[in-house]
Amino acid sequence: MSIPFYSSSRGYAFLWNLPSLGSINVTDAVIEWVSVATLSVDFWITTTPAPAAAGAAAAAATAGSPYPALLHNFVDAVGHATPMPTWTTGFIQCKDRYRNQSQVLDVARGYVTRGLPISMIVIDWFHWSDMGVTLLLLLVMLLVMLLVMLLVMLLVMRLLG
Repeated sequence: MSIPFYSSSRGYAFLWNLPSLGSINVTDAVIEWVSVATLSVDFWITTTPAPAAAGAAAAAATAGSPYPALLHNFVDAVGHATPMPTWTTGFIQCKDRYRNQSQVLDVARGYVTRGLPISMIVIDWFHWSDMGVTLLLLLVMLLVMLLVMLLVMLLVMRLLG
């Protein structure tokens, strides 16, 4: 679900919390927000400070663009993203599969012995064989459905024509 957010180079932004089906029409002359079948409207408007009120440091930091301040206000209103855990930002060792525990431990010891940083080892056991069988069954089912549809179409054509 998308939540429309409109920001302008004039230093304002508009967040529309749309609880229904709707649309936005932006032209040179008008910005039209349409909500279908809703009983209430929920929106939020933010602006940036006037250049004189913002101070020299703030004006220099944004270099005349209102977008950094508008986005800062936006994330303050809707919430900041949770930082990723540090163990997810390093090297992730993965291969087709490890046949047993000793293979995984040998790989881990190899990284430690060489002094190489590693954050995670992905143990992808039985993934390929299960997915292969599942994929094969899906393809067979799809082929059977297509054949049934073809036979039905031929039967209907024969009856009608």
